[in-house]
Amino acid sequence: MVIYFDGECLLCNKAVQFISKVAKSKEIFFAPIGGENYQLLIQKHPELIQTDSIIVEENNQVNTKSSAVLLITKKLKWPYKILLIVSILPNSLLDKGYDFIARNRNQKTSNRETCKLISNCQILP
Repeated sequence: MVIYFDGECLLCNKAVQFISKVAKSKEIFFAPIGGENYQLLIQKHPELIQTDSIIVEENNQVNTKSSAVLLITKKLKWPYKILLIVSILPNSLLDKGYDFIARNRNQKTSNRETCKLISNCQILP
């Protein structure tokens, strides 16, 4: 699984740190949006160019927004896996929630510096 994230977003960086700590799988890799691996992904999936979302690539499938978050949540250890309970909600509602957070993420963190990623993250170029 490769998780593509906004490397300039504090919330996104914190999410990468969290996932690295509580994921049960060591087969999770992270790649910044705009990096080399992202450019290769865009060549295969040009429809993702304008996507303002976390992107998860797994088994040659690409997911964004709430679908991506749910895939990541499935890889977490207990008790965090309990968050999958939200999957009973319709994707359209989950995506609206995702969009709300995405729109407001920089307002909440714009006055802070981007954090450094922790060293045990498997970061791809």
